[in-house]
Amino acid sequence: MFRILFPMNFLYRDALADGGGGMEEVTKAVKELKTEAEKGQAAVKKQIGDVADEVKGVKEGVEEVKSSVTVVRDEQDKLKEEVKSLKAARGREGAEPKRKNFNQVLADALVEQTDELEKMARGDSGRKKNLSIQLKAVGDVTTASVSGGDAWGNIIRPGIIELPKRKVNVRDLLPVGSIGPGTEFVYMREIPGEGAPDVHTEGAVKSKLDLRLQEDSVKIQTIAGLMDVTKKAFNNIPGFVSLMQSRLPELLRRAEDRQELWGDGTGDNLKGILTAGNYTASDSTADTLVEQLIDGLSQAEDELETDVTTILLRPKYYFSFFKNKAAGSGEYDLPKNVTFVNGVMYVSGIPVYSSTAMNKDFAGAEANKFLIGDWSLGAQLLVQEDMRLEISEHDQDNFRRNKYTVRIEETVALPVYGSRFFIAGDVATPVV
Repeated sequence: MFRILFPMNFLYRDALADGGGGMEEVTKAVKELKTEAEKGQAAVKKQIGDVADEVKGVKEGVEEVKSSVTVVRDEQDKLKEEVKSLKAARGREGAEPKRKNFNQVLADALVEQTDELEKMARGDSGRKKNLSIQLKAVGDVTTASVSGGDAWGNIIRPGIIELPKRKVNVRDLLPVGSIGPGTEFVYMREIPGEGAPDVHTEGAVKSKLDLRLQEDSVKIQTIAGLMDVTKKAFNNIPGFVSLMQSRLPELLRRAEDRQELWGDGTGDNLKGILTAGNYTASDSTADTLVEQLIDGLSQAEDELETDVTTILLRPKYYFSFFKNKAAGSGEYDLPKNVTFVNGVMYVSGIPVYSSTAMNKDFAGAEANKFLIGDWSLGAQLLVQEDMRLEISEHDQDNFRRNKYTVRIEETVALPVYGSRFFIAGDVATPVV
């Protein structure tokens, strides 16, 4: 109001000063101001009208939602009645009526909404902004709803489940070294000699003795295996490469174990620790395993002057210790001198290990032996070429047949430095 009246005062004053000649200008200015005011009022009325239209639209939307809710409730009531009818029919007839599956019900609902779908596709201004498809009948989602294969219903575990691995390999107990090129490993070892130092009489000839040495050698042999794999299997079996990288070394280690323990030294075989000439037979007459082992420790130290570092058993004999019962009470207990430290069994302070490498002899027959000895000095695994896993398509007609040849191999030698370092015997029956 002030911005309109204030300038009017000046105009009126100026008109009076001019003797009334400026009244026309004042009148003109008033008309212009009135016109502007009317325009402003019209704009405000229009904005108010737009807001009112929006409010009306919101009200109509709310009413539409209420109507939809009512429809849904009505449909729910209908469905409840249908369920009751179905239950009643099932009770009367003993079987549930056949019902449409989910795909069938959905297809029916889409057909009913064809007009609205076409409007949405054309972009008609009168189309619904949101299209709700209500399934008038409850559809069952069943296996019949899926086509094209049956893998969809399976829970697939990644990778391939391997067979169990051997917990202890013979090489875990032996010192492992390396050797250079060659086909044979030659070594010199001492064997018992004659004579010994002794006291002597003044002027007499002193006692004579000798040190006897023996040159010996072992062959350097290659342990290997081949496997043919089609290119399709190699590229398409999930987890196959990982399985191959894990399983083939395990199989090679098992072959190595067999040679290290049981190899007969003939042909291309290594000469294993349990082959005649590489160990001393136990002289125990005990009728329980624990007593045999104690006798073996005694024999090694007393007769052979060997410092035993490890005892090796097959698992069933290892676990037989837990079946030992006290005389009289029958309570389970461990034999004297048998202890456990950090999960390792000790007999008279010597660690005991179990390995399935002791289960079968070189011929594949059941083996029932125990093996004790100085594993740090009595034998050694020498590696000329460490384990290698190689894959090639250049083998015979692999290129024509889309095949690969997989080769795993190693080249090793096993010198056993005499029979005085190991004692082996047959396990007594009964064990405990």
